Amino acid sequence: SGLDEPKVSTAEPVAESSISSASSTTSVSAASLLLPSAWTLYFDCYMGRGHTPEEYAANLLNVCTVCRVDAYWRWLNHLPPPARLRPGSSYHFMRHNVLPLWEHSQTVDGGQLQFRVVRGPHADRLYQDLLVLLVCEQMHPPLHKDD
Repeated sequence: SGLDEPKVSTAEPVAESSISSASSTTSVSAASLLLPSAWTLYFDCYMGRGHTPEEYAANLLNVCTVCRVDAYWRWLNHLPPPARLRPGSSYHFMRHNVLPLWEHSQTVDGGQLQFRVVRGPHADRLYQDLLVLLVCEQMHPPLHKDD
């Protein structure tokens, strides 16, 4: 059976002052864990055609916003992979304050990138790898200076 929506983790954040491992404790500054940009993950279920932008916006579930590497991995590790989502359900990983709506000022001239892959562990790994490239801003060259 598919999932209606991702389950939200209530785990406490990792302490910003240090990261411990079994062999040593390494001091890490909070600034060194910051992502280049903050990102928000949205989830929705397909509503069909003929709805207003306000209805589409109301259908979006704001799952989380991350601006640090540790928070990104914590969320990614607790989300159901795309292969487990019910057909018609979607994740939208967007820069913070940009809604995944065609009418949003940051996306009105934009597009979308879609892949058709066979469901399974390879598809989930591809999704994870693409998200890492996205949040680390390693997808080059950008199509526009603000992309």
